[in-house]
Amino acid sequence: MGLRGRIGEVVGRRLEAYLIAKLPWAPQYAAFLDRAVQVWRTYDVRLAESILEQGGQLLPAIPDGTAQYATLRSMLGMALLVGHETTPDSGALNEAITLLDEAYDMTNRYRRSPAMAEERYLVHYVLAECLIARFLMRLEVKDFFAAQALTMPRDKILGRGELRCAPLAQHFDIALLNLNYFNATAELDHAVALGRSLMPELRDDWDWYRAASAFSSVLIEKAERTSDDELLAEAVVLAQSACEAAPDGLPTAWCLSVLSTALLSRHLGTRDLELLTEAIEAARRALGLTPEGNLGRAGSQLLLAKCLIVGASAEALPTAEELVREAASLISEALRQAPSYAEDRVAAGWMLGRVTGDDGPWDVSLRTYEAALGHLERLSGDCASVRSIEGAIRRYPGLVCEAAVTAMQCGREGLAYDWLERGRGLIIGQYLARRVDLAALGFPDRELLEETGTVTAEIEALGAGTDAIGDFLRNPPAMKPLSFREIVRTLVVDGGDSLVESRFARKVLTAWDVNHDDRLTRLKTRRQELVERIRDTPGFAWYGGIPSLDEAKAASEAGPIIVPVAGANMGYALVLSGGTIGSVPLPALSEIAVTRQVAELVKISELMTADPPAFGLNRRLDAILSWLWSDLALPVLDHLGLLRGHSGSGLWQRVWWIPTGQLSLMPVHAAHGAPADEDGPSSVLDCVVSSYAPTLRALMETRRFVSHPFGPQGLAVGLSTTPTAHRRPELPPLPSADTAARAVARLLHLESPALTDDGATRESVLASLGTAKFAHFFCHATASLDEPLDAELALYDGPLKAREIARMRGNAELAFLSGCGTGRGGTHLADEALNICSSFQAAGFRHVIGTLWPVTISTAWETSTAFYTHLGTTDAERSAEALHHSIRDRRAAGHRSLDWASHVHFGP
Repeated sequence: MGLRGRIGEVVGRRLEAYLIAKLPWAPQYAAFLDRAVQVWRTYDVRLAESILEQGGQLLPAIPDGTAQYATLRSMLGMALLVGHETTPDSGALNEAITLLDEAYDMTNRYRRSPAMAEERYLVHYVLAECLIARFLMRLEVKDFFAAQALTMPRDKILGRGELRCAPLAQHFDIALLNLNYFNATAELDHAVALGRSLMPELRDDWDWYRAASAFSSVLIEKAERTSDDELLAEAVVLAQSACEAAPDGLPTAWCLSVLSTALLSRHLGTRDLELLTEAIEAARRALGLTPEGNLGRAGSQLLLAKCLIVGASAEALPTAEELVREAASLISEALRQAPSYAEDRVAAGWMLGRVTGDDGPWDVSLRTYEAALGHLERLSGDCASVRSIEGAIRRYPGLVCEAAVTAMQCGREGLAYDWLERGRGLIIGQYLARRVDLAALGFPDRELLEETGTVTAEIEALGAGTDAIGDFLRNPPAMKPLSFREIVRTLVVDGGDSLVESRFARKVLTAWDVNHDDRLTRLKTRRQELVERIRDTPGFAWYGGIPSLDEAKAASEAGPIIVPVAGANMGYALVLSGGTIGSVPLPALSEIAVTRQVAELVKISELMTADPPAFGLNRRLDAILSWLWSDLALPVLDHLGLLRGHSGSGLWQRVWWIPTGQLSLMPVHAAHGAPADEDGPSSVLDCVVSSYAPTLRALMETRRFVSHPFGPQGLAVGLSTTPTAHRRPELPPLPSADTAARAVARLLHLESPALTDDGATRESVLASLGTAKFAHFFCHATASLDEPLDAELALYDGPLKAREIARMRGNAELAFLSGCGTGRGGTHLADEALNICSSFQAAGFRHVIGTLWPVTISTAWETSTAFYTHLGTTDAERSAEALHHSIRDRRAAGHRSLDWASHVHFGP
């Protein structure tokens, strides 16, 4: 801006201030503003409530197009946000967001006015804060994505006058939410770099404590992931300074909570009891400053309880008992606290279940686990999109398994079954439920089906835009400008499917309807009513929910269903067999043991593709398989009376494994011990034919699919070379993969030629999958331990992701996925059992064969040809047996475990 422009801006502001001062509402506005600033500084809930009426009277008086119009709405939004701290729902937040939406629209209309610059940033900041608060209430990620888009650009923060520390703290909060709910670790590094560059410049600002406490939380997270005690020491000093600078009341309580967390984390690394004592004291002070009826009180109670539980393990026994009793009392209060955040209620139930389960009445432990799982179930049930469910459940790894182990310890196998089905496989269950064809199963009321389909489609449309935005922000495509109207249309009308190459993601997010909650609630209520009507129809009581215990027992008539569960100290296998339910104690199957073995398997998988290749990998894999045999498979098969092995004639015994947690990454079907002797076989392969399923509900859904021979309607894909596409590392050639695909097409007499190399594009593959009854892929695949739904098949012009496949709808028989790790899930969201194979099942393939680690093209080809030979038909019902015999043949031929143990079967 030139000199004339700057003079014009100053004159314009002075003239506006002079004219405003002459208006009749000016004194009331000035008085409101003084009190609103106090709310901003102190977060005083009573003061916030008192100014709402005063501000509401001013709303009709202040004209559109003035800075005061925007400022009034921003301050009323802030007051509603502060008042929301005492309410159990999001009503105040919805009202605040509506007001701020009006201000947002106005500041956009007058965005060229210099007088609007500060107000625009203020509106963005407060609107983002309200959206973050609503996200924490409902965990609907659309709110979080919109808040992320509204944050102040990092390069603008220092130039914003008084509005500097609060937007910087907001950046830190967004980074922590990204980390905790979406596992976005890169955001943490960006936040550390941002804090290092800007914090020294802001030390004299009145609200420095906000940025300091938030940055201290960032440093704590970074230190815990890197075991860096120096970073923790820095976080402690920063939090102490924030406590000294914060106003009395809630701001000091927040800073004390951060300080307590930092001190506790340092204690856990150093075992310094003085640090633990200080952590407990800071947590007590934080709780004392957080009033009854405040949303944050449950979190303060849980933090103090956590400190006390750690103290109980560090002190002498008499003190330990007192600390545990006090911790249990605090957690019980947190569980009853109203209002409170949903995630605090889940955490409270989990913590109390642990405390009482270790040294208290079993009935109390079971009740609190039930409460925690109930809150988690409602939390995920309120979500409209898959990414929302991911965010809701990512915070609680191990909760369901811990609860189930406790139930089995009490002899409550039926309760353990109920919890395992309600708390696991929530995402894959959603995908599977959407593709059940009730008409094909003979449901008589077509009008009811049509309305259910329409309502379900509307709910999915609300979620699809969220998922599309999530995909866009996590993996933005190459940029090409689209008009603003086109972008909004792709998000809201098309559900995001055509959201490509836009430079305007920030505008898209903020333009999207942020007040769709009422519509979503109405739709979900109506859908539940329709589902209940379907369930009331004879023969369809199973629809839309988990199978009853009686249905689960009946499902085991086809063969045992085994659900191994690792607990904190030991594990159990829940076993359904012959119409009965029971459990098998597994004393050595602890969480720590499983985590150690999974880490070793992941390392082996990585070293298999190293250059030069590592030696001794087969020996290391055999050690894992031996551990699986002795600590899991052997006691379970012994309990079932299946150690006698196969007689050599007749049908083999089928079993279905439903591994939980990180056990879902393990090759239980290939477990073996020492060579067989006169006492019987010493490997699973010699006893039973194994299949896998994510949950029992998923298994029963695939059994309901109508089975047909797959005939000539098939798809064979092979890529011997894979070009380097957008955001994909260079992939090595797969010699003869194209030849293998053509050979499969000839072998099965497919009516369409194989799609190979440049013919295997995303468009051609997706088009063929829509009608195929059979599919076989010889191509690269990439599993993702952190984001299992981002696992992908590498096609000629770009990846086909697991989440895209799962959204498809079909009715197919068999998919054979010869890529690397297509059956491997993630260490994050492990209880969801998400991988490329389960995505194909969700898309409608009854039987899916994949791999748990990298395989060579020769291994893939030899296994698949042996499989088709043993299958001997186009009826996929014998897929499990055909794969079983193919694996046994390769083992008998002297191949290494690395080469024969990787292939797995999913399906009925």
